[in-house]
Amino acid sequence: MESSKEKRNNTISQMRLRSVFKMQISILNTATTEQMGYGIISFFVYPKSTN
Repeated sequence: MESSKEKRNNTISQMRLRSVFKMQISILNTATTEQMGYGIISFFVYPKSTN
């Protein structure tokens, strides 16, 4: 009985970890896409401003 309860708690914690991990991954993905966008914009804007 104790081992099954322990197993269930372990499964719940793993699910929680996975959801947090997915959240962090999605946040990272949006951050990198924004940074890439800014990099591309600055890449196109800066050469024109220097001339």
